[in-house]
Amino acid sequence: MLLCEVALGNIANYTNNWSTEVYRPPQGYHSVRVMGEKGPDFAHSIITDQLQVYPMGPVIKYPKAILEKGFKKYKS
Repeated sequence: MLLCEVALGNIANYTNNWSTEVYRPPQGYHSVRVMGEKGPDFAHSIITDQLQVYPMGPVIKYPKAILEKGFKKYKS
C-alpha cells in the first residue's frame, strides 16, 4: 500500500456519471475528483495527532447530496 498526502487545491467533484470529455479542471478549480456511489463511512475515521484522517468505517452507499457536494461537507 502506498499512502500519499497531496495538495489538490479547489476540487471539482463529479459523480461516477461524469463526462469522459473532462480533460482538465473547469475554470476556478485546481483538480478533479470522481466520486463513486460507495465508500467508507467517514463517521468512523481515525484522526491522528498530526490531523491525518484514516477512513476505517464500513462501506456504505453515499447519499446523493454528498456525491453532489463532495466529501468536504460529509463530517460526523
